[in-house]
Amino acid sequence: MQTTQISISQPVVERYVRRLEAGDVAPPIKFDEKIVDGHHRYMVGRVVGKEPAQTPGALSPRQITKINPIQNLEIKHRDW
Repeated sequence: MQTTQISISQPVVERYVRRLEAGDVAPPIKFDEKIVDGHHRYMVGRVVGKEPAQTPGALSPRQITKINPIQNLEIKHRDW
């Protein structure tokens, strides 16, 4: 899996985990052979075993230069 983001926020991930555990369903992520939008939702889905649905998305020219393997995502402790 490839991503267009370089980091995710641990507090955001924790909030999404609590929401899914409470029965919420994550909105679909936007996907164009790479995650375009929904990086936090994708990672939370992997953690809790409920991957979100995917909907077509389009990479912007600015995002093309930021493509990385998802394994390279940094987990930041800062909330955003």
